Amino acid sequence: MGYYILYFLRYLGIRNERGHLAVLREGFVSLIFSAGLTAAIYLPDISNTFGDGGLVERVGAFTSVLSGFFVAALVAISAFSMENTTLDEVISVGKVYINENEDGPEFLTRRSYVCVMFGYLVGISLSLSAFSILSGSFSSGLKRALVEVDALIGWGISSDEIVFVLFLLSYLWLFVHMCLVALRGVYYLMDKIYEKKPTILPKRGGYDPTKRPPKGR
Repeated sequence: MGYYILYFLRYLGIRNERGHLAVLREGFVSLIFSAGLTAAIYLPDISNTFGDGGLVERVGAFTSVLSGFFVAALVAISAFSMENTTLDEVISVGKVYINENEDGPEFLTRRSYVCVMFGYLVGISLSLSAFSILSGSFSSGLKRALVEVDALIGWGISSDEIVFVLFLLSYLWLFVHMCLVALRGVYYLMDKIYEKKPTILPKRGGYDPTKRPPKGR
């Protein structure tokens, strides 16, 4: 059961031709953006994270809308059909693969790559939406528990602040990463899936190899 629930995480296993995880580049950029957002939210001490109309609630509402778009895009790309396209051919430039067998890596076609991408986006958006619904139930209890831990241990820095910063950084990283992958998916929907294979057209007024010459009498 868990295999099917976490199947959308296959996107994180995509590797390029050199065997490097393709998600590392997006993950590093997401970390830079999320670190900046975390500092902007936490340092002024005016953030509303778990309250009504706070960060978690707004992100949850936003991702719940996006999940419907991602599902529609996944259905569209899986059923898309067009003559003379490279959609069902292995990606020629920037090859990627997930599974590797005895004969070497099985490189993805453009259709399978985009399907894996939007499947990941569906899973992440639903996870963020579900978390925003459940967060209000446990956030206050967790904070009280951390305050009691501080009173017992007597750390110099509040443990609830450490947990809050780590949570905020992780939460924003996941959200920013979802947005970056979504932008890549939109690029593929707008351009790459319509890319056609080059064909040689007969010269105007010249010989057409597809036509037979007329038979003599």
